Parts: sequence; C-alpha cells; structure tokens
Amino acid sequence: MLTCNVFRSILVFLALFVIPAQSAVVNAVWNSASTVPVTATSYTATGNTVNLTLNFAPDAGTNLTVVNNTELPFIQGVFGNLAHGQKIALTYGGISYNFVANYYGGDGNDLVLHWADNRVVAWGQNSQGRLGDGSTTSRYVPTAVRSTGVLAGKTVLAVAAGSDHSLALCSDGTLASWGDNGAGELGNNSTTDSSVPVQVDQSGVLAGKTVIAVSAGGSFSLALCSDGTVAAWGSGASGQLGNNITASSYVPVLVSTDAAFLGKTVVRISAGSSYSLAICSDGTLVAWGSNTFGIFGNNSTTGSPIPIVVPQTGALSGRFLSWISAGRYHTLACASGQALAWGDGYYGALLGNGSSSSGSRIPVEVTNSGVLSGKTVVTVSAGEDHSLALCSDGTLATWGSNGYGQLGDNSTATRNVPVGVYQSATLVGKTVVGVSAGSYFSIAQFADGTLASWGSNDSGRLGNNSTTIAYAAVAVESAVFSAGERFMIGAPGVAAGSDHALALVAAPPWPQVETLSATSLTSTSATINGIVNARSNSTTVSFEYGLTTAYGSTITAAQSPVSANADTPVSANITGLVAGTTYNYRVKAVNALAAC
Repeated sequence: MLTCNVFRSILVFLALFVIPAQSAVVNAVWNSASTVPVTATSYTATGNTVNLTLNFAPDAGTNLTVVNNTELPFIQGVFGNLAHGQKIALTYGGISYNFVANYYGGDGNDLVLHWADNRVVAWGQNSQGRLGDGSTTSRYVPTAVRSTGVLAGKTVLAVAAGSDHSLALCSDGTLASWGDNGAGELGNNSTTDSSVPVQVDQSGVLAGKTVIAVSAGGSFSLALCSDGTVAAWGSGASGQLGNNITASSYVPVLVSTDAAFLGKTVVRISAGSSYSLAICSDGTLVAWGSNTFGIFGNNSTTGSPIPIVVPQTGALSGRFLSWISAGRYHTLACASGQALAWGDGYYGALLGNGSSSSGSRIPVEVTNSGVLSGKTVVTVSAGEDHSLALCSDGTLATWGSNGYGQLGDNSTATRNVPVGVYQSATLVGKTVVGVSAGSYFSIAQFADGTLASWGSNDSGRLGNNSTTIAYAAVAVESAVFSAGERFMIGAPGVAAGSDHALALVAAPPWPQVETLSATSLTSTSATINGIVNARSNSTTVSFEYGLTTAYGSTITAAQSPVSANADTPVSANITGLVAGTTYNYRVKAVNALAAC
C-alpha cells in the first residue's frame, strides 16, 4: 500500500498597502522596477496604510521602492499595515514574489521592498575564514557562505567586507560575522577566528535596538541603529570605537553620544582603516579614531577617541552632504551632487582635483570636468589607494593609483583627475547601479543582475575564475549559480574588502508542487505522480519515498526538469517494492535556493 503525503509550498502573507505624503492611504502600483510611488523630502508613515500592487514580472533580485525619501532623516514611524522586516507576497501572472519591508533601504532612508529569497556568496582571499564557507581556501569564483546556523532561514539585507572579516545584516535585525577575530571584530565576545558565520553579541548595548546598517573597517565593525545611535566593536587602538577608550572590545559598545552626537540622529556610517565617519540627520559630519593625513577633514591631523564635528569648511561649505566613504588614508563624500575628497593625496591622485599636492586636511572638489562634466554624483567609494564615483545617469568615474589596473581604464597610469572606466565588452550596454572599491580592485553592479570587476586578482579577488590582473572590466563568474539565480540589483548587495568580496545572490520564485495518488500499482511496483509549476524558471523534480515520512530513497521524475509557468504533470516508476507494505512518498521541486 502506498500513502500519498501531500507536500505543498504553503506561504502565509499579511495583507499590506502604500501612501503619498498627506494621505491616509497610499496606493503603490508598480508597472516596472523603476516605478517610485512616493517621492518626498520627508515622510511620516505613522497612522497611514499602504496598498501594494504588482503589474509586471520582476526579475530575481529586484527591489521595489515604495517611498523615496530625498532628505537625510529617516521615515517617521511605519505604515499601520507594514512593519519593518515584515514579509510580503506580491502576485502577478499567477506567480507570487516574496519581499521583505525595509524602511532603511535604497540610500539608507527609503522604504524598499527587498527581494526575500537570497543568499550570500564570497570570493578571493580566505585566510582566517573571511569567506565564511567553512574553510580557509581561497576561492576564484563566488562560493556560498555557510547558510546554516545564524543565517538559517534569514533574508540578508546588506553585506560588508572589512580588511579580514565580513558582516551580514538580516531583515530581523540579526547580525552575523565571520573571518579574522584577533581584535574582537566579530563581536561575539571572543578572539577566535571563524570560517562560518557567528552571531554578533546583541545582548548588551544592542538589546532592544534595531540594527539598520553595518560597515566593516580595518579590524573593527560599526552598526547603525534605527534610533540613530551607533555601536562599534573590535580594535580600538586608534579610538575608532568612539567610546573614549583606546582598547579593543570583543562585544559591541555604544559610540559616545556626548558632545558631537548630543541631540543628533546618525543616518549614515562608514568604517575606514582605523577611523570612522558618520552623517547626522541635520547634515553634520562627525569623525573619530585616527586622523592620519587629515582624513577627518577638520584641518588637523590630531585623532580623537570620541566623535568630533567636522567643520563644513572648504568645498563642503554650503553643500548638502549625502554620502561618505572612509578609505585607508583618504575620505570621499558626495555633497549636492559633487564628489569631494580629503586626506592623503598620493601626490594628488587620491584627491582627483588635478593637483600635485600630497594631500588636503579639508574637503576639496574632485574635478568635475571631463567624464564628470555636467554629471550629478550620487555615490562614492574609497579603496585603499583609488576612488570610484557613480553618477545619477550611470556614468562611472575613477581616479587615483593604478599600478594593478584598479581604475579599470585599460592602463596602469596613475590618474589625478577622474577618468571613465574602459568600455570593455563586459561593460557595453550595461547600466551601473552600484560600486565598491577594495584593496587594488573594484566591483560594479549592473541593472541586469550581473557584476564586473577589475584590478589586482591575487587569490581570485575578481571572481572570474582566474588570478590574472585585469586592466579593464571582466565579468564576475555566475555560471556557478543555479538556474534563475542572479546577483541582487543595487546597493548594498556587494562589498569589496582588502582582498575578498561579498555579494547577495537572489533566487527566483519558489516552485509550487502537489503530490497526487499513485497509479499502475502491482505487487512490486507503482507509478507515483504529482503536479509541478516551475513559475517560469527551470526546476528539477524528483520523488522521495520510503517506509516512513523520513523517506530515504529518491528517484528523478521522468519529466525533470520542468520550466513552464503552468501546472505540469510529473511521474516516476518505482520498482522492487514489497507486497503488503505501506510506503510514503512526496514530490520535490528544486529551483535555485527555493525547494518545495
């Protein structure tokens, strides 16, 4: 006798809805991924509700913006029917797409529906286990970070790569870390390295707080909370933890809220080699830690173990500061659409202003002629000795040292003014949506869910299955992914560390399955049946069967793989059965990360 155990993918979703500024109800309707239902200079969601309607089939990894908040302060409150971290399913064409609400998405203060089904991959140098795959073996192609333990069943919102360690932020506020832990940069109250993700200790100063952003520095880590406070852990030798102590901490400590942060809310953070930066909701720039080469921008080289306000002087004067990036010995900022730089100049190259200066202790304008002429800079990223800037129209500019091809302009010439990245075949026709600069290499994200990299390739940090330097962009390998998987679209889905990289990979929608009754029964054989809807992706199909619901045996369906967005009958013939015995079976469909 065969018993049919019906195995369906059953998802429970809460109803939701969306709002424009002065309304009680917002109706958000997406006809494409570029649709933005609400744009506001500030937004209060408290007391409002939001209706969400999907009118197109999004590619895996697509994030949907609900509210584009153009000012620095966070959205005030939440919609009555949409909590931060809440899971949602939007349906189009009979297919359900899973998202998670993130009130701190986009550039850090936007309400975004974040693609829920994803995983973390890593590549490059793996000493101390910084790739998180359970080994210390360097990887030349993206390799899965261990998704058991602290990351089991989680949706990751952001990743961050430090010099020798890695961080991941989950939608439920869980913080995971892995890699080097000699200074406590993993934050798990130990100094033991870990080659698999471990949980950052959130029982102390982070208890009851919602972490919304992370940044990994030289040997320390930063976390930004929804209440505008900042926590830090790891090496504190230069005061980079901001707690007025120059000692390491193996668990998170609160960055001092006295003086510079008094009465202020932090909305952006960036961890450098041994210093930290933050932007407050009023546009104030704050720094702490080492101030070598004047990287604070306060016309000094004196460091501070507590946050100090950076005067809005020099090129920063009168400008709206929206983005910061802390490098090794230089700082980049985006203010009113203009790229700014200060700190070490590497004979003018890192400042990008065409001078031969060895540096600047106050912000200076990056030259906005040439490739940046008439452009609005929206994001900057500071590497070890080079810089990247991304413009609103997708233009990508780069400058600084270029001995390893890290500028991607198909040369090794140092550039003291911004130049365009060489349009190799990998870049032709692509729209850049995110950038990250590491140690002698760079990564770009594209709107089609692919990545490119260039520069030094020691230990495979370019992810293109080689160790050969690339002076122009090459594609990060994606052939290792399952059918339908893609890199997540847009920041913060990719991060470059000193010599390793992290990225989020999105899985397509889950397949739907139904187990049906067996047919063609004999004393020793049977045909077992089911229905599978691959939901427009390629799905491998098998049956599990055995004497108990633990099954134990597997047989591939005759129709596998299935790729239609329609109910498809599947079957398999099993033999060698024992007469008079009860067997259990179920159909199983596997589609990239999604298994039903």
